[in-house]
Amino acid sequence: MEQSLPWKRPGMEDLRRRLLIIAKVRNSQPVTHEELQIYLAKELSDRGIDDATLGRKSIKLDIRCIEWEFGIVIKYRLRTDEYYLENIKPNSSADRFLDTFDILVSLNALNKMPDFVFAEDYHPIGGRCFYLLVKAIEKSVCIHFSYFEDGEKAVTEHYVEPYAIREYDKRWYVIARKVGEKNMKTYALDNISALRMVDVWVEKDATVNLAEEYKYAYGMDLSGKTEELVLSFDKQDGIYLKIRPLNSTQEIIKDEPDEFIIQLRVRITDEFVRKLVMFPSLKVLRPAVLRQKVCDFCRNIVKQNTN
Repeated sequence: MEQSLPWKRPGMEDLRRRLLIIAKVRNSQPVTHEELQIYLAKELSDRGIDDATLGRKSIKLDIRCIEWEFGIVIKYRLRTDEYYLENIKPNSSADRFLDTFDILVSLNALNKMPDFVFAEDYHPIGGRCFYLLVKAIEKSVCIHFSYFEDGEKAVTEHYVEPYAIREYDKRWYVIARKVGEKNMKTYALDNISALRMVDVWVEKDATVNLAEEYKYAYGMDLSGKTEELVLSFDKQDGIYLKIRPLNSTQEIIKDEPDEFIIQLRVRITDEFVRKLVMFPSLKVLRPAVLRQKVCDFCRNIVKQNTN
């Protein structure tokens, strides 16, 4: 029976070595043990590290720690002496998570943020809350925190049952509801402070299926009615929409030089309408209710900017 790992906080060299292993296996898989060993020795040497702990046993220990610390499973194929990642789908959350590791490895090789890398400037995502929130949701216990709404000065206190964490527009949100109430509410993690778990276990509502509800959402708003949409664009807007779909339900109906048509099922909210009007070639083929909302929105802009 495999023994559990005795946990200790990894040092910087441990983290650096494990990031390199993840990057190499992901980008070159399958990779043989010899190839991985040579790669690690070179990359660590380039960083000024003469690491003598690159034997088979130490690499296998690092791989076990990667699974334990990051939840990334690196498989080993004995017959060919190869390592590989299993069940990482392109553009999935896990795939985007691994992109972050690749960026960290690349920047770490330079030992500083170079002047030719321009990172986008945006608000912190509230990562300090993440660990406690994950644990609270796993354990089905309540949380208490202080919160300030965007644009407001007053801070309010909240005691809630957390159900899920969701990312949207470079911010993370916890989806929760007040104890004894039915409606869910979202809280931006970067507006939360003094978060703590409360040792009160709650039985989660088995009828709540947030994954299904947010499947048809654009943003965090679940108030709009879900509709079947058919939208038309020109070729240029179509190129963007193929790279950045409006929603996971988006399907391409027509992709020709003269027209790009998609079909999707999504909740019609004000935020979704604001997103659509960013595309100058937009034509709403159906439903009529969305076409009217787009027209009203554009008329209001014209009115506001007419002298």
